[in-house]
Amino acid sequence: MKCFNVFCIKLIYFFSYFFYQVLKDSLSRKLIKIFVFFYPIILIVSFLTIQKWYIFHTYTFIAGLLYLNILCLLYFRQLYTAIEFKKLSTLPEFWIVTGLLVFTVGVLPYFILLNYLKKNAFTLKN
Repeated sequence: MKCFNVFCIKLIYFFSYFFYQVLKDSLSRKLIKIFVFFYPIILIVSFLTIQKWYIFHTYTFIAGLLYLNILCLLYFRQLYTAIEFKKLSTLPEFWIVTGLLVFTVGVLPYFILLNYLKKNAFTLKN
């Protein structure tokens, strides 16, 4: 699981950089900077206390997925409020963000349920 923890951290940082390039609003960029600064602190605290390094870090990954959902919605708001109309089928970032939103919305309930099942696995057998 250690490799998957590293992969998830890289994934969230990669998409943070992607959204930093795509989003033009200064408030959105400030949100990205704040998250990129505080996420390693949250990860370290989680790895040392709540979920150890050798266990998949579902809590911090759920926080990262929620953050990516917010960034996706900010991108769609940017498209909706733009002065000039852009043909969406010609924008590769639109398709990337749409796919990312579909993925994260689908994966979030799975990981939330996974935490519940890990805690209550023995009580559900009876």
